[in-house]
Amino acid sequence: MSKAIKYLGTLYNNPFIFGHVLYTFYKALSEKDNSVLLSYLVLPLTLYPASQNYLTQRRNPKSCLRILTKERSRIFGLQERIQEYHNMTNTTLQYATDIGALRINEHMSVEIISDWPTGFISPPNANRAAEKLGVFMSNFDVPTTYRMLGPKIP
Repeated sequence: MSKAIKYLGTLYNNPFIFGHVLYTFYKALSEKDNSVLLSYLVLPLTLYPASQNYLTQRRNPKSCLRILTKERSRIFGLQERIQEYHNMTNTTLQYATDIGALRINEHMSVEIISDWPTGFISPPNANRAAEKLGVFMSNFDVPTTYRMLGPKIP
């Protein structure tokens, strides 16, 4: 039984599924130096139900990254989730660069090279949450974003 659960986890958590989520995030994010470090926040925030609900349900024009952090339940355990998704984020970034959708330049900034190939699936609401997260993080530089959310930079 444990092998079946392990295999289901591998099917659910793989770079082919999460690649479009990262692509959507970087499409909404304005270009900034060291933006590759923000990749480590995307999966933990867009897949965690409390933060995903905030990012997808709110239609308030005053919604922003600061309000996301006001309710601690939305970012509770973020450091542990970052560590949990660290290798998956690296693999997903590698996959996105291998297929030619993203590129990491000399300033450690992620650039969009081409459109994401069609026909790929992603978790429900994760793309909408990633797009909103990219918009929220566009207003801040990378160190400020990490200071607001609280985790240590990986």
